[in-house]
Amino acid sequence: MSYWMNTRSHSISSLRPCGSVEASISPMSASFTLIGILSLEEREEVILHELGHINHNPAHYKRLLYKYENEADRFMIRHLISEELAQYEVSDFNWLQFAERHKISTTWGEDMIQEEFYKLTGS
Repeated sequence: MSYWMNTRSHSISSLRPCGSVEASISPMSASFTLIGILSLEEREEVILHELGHINHNPAHYKRLLYKYENEADRFMIRHLISEELAQYEVSDFNWLQFAERHKISTTWGEDMIQEEFYKLTGS
């Protein structure tokens, strides 16, 4: 997933072919707003990503941009893998099919998906 981050309002716009999506999270009120046309699966991914920011300090966001985005992506991936493992056998998990199904770039996603899978399964 590619996100453009506006550090002043802590909102993201997803750069997806289906159009523009904005999501913003307010750590003070523990609420967020999602604007755009997304499938149910895409909404879940955006919401999980935003929930991954819940413990991030907005005052440090600009300085820790890559760390915070990486942590939010990892949070999303961990939960998506958990959901998948609850439905299927561990031996059926294929990281590449998982990445393709969730439109996660294999450039940055391969290591993260495999690391989270191994953490969850102990394999």
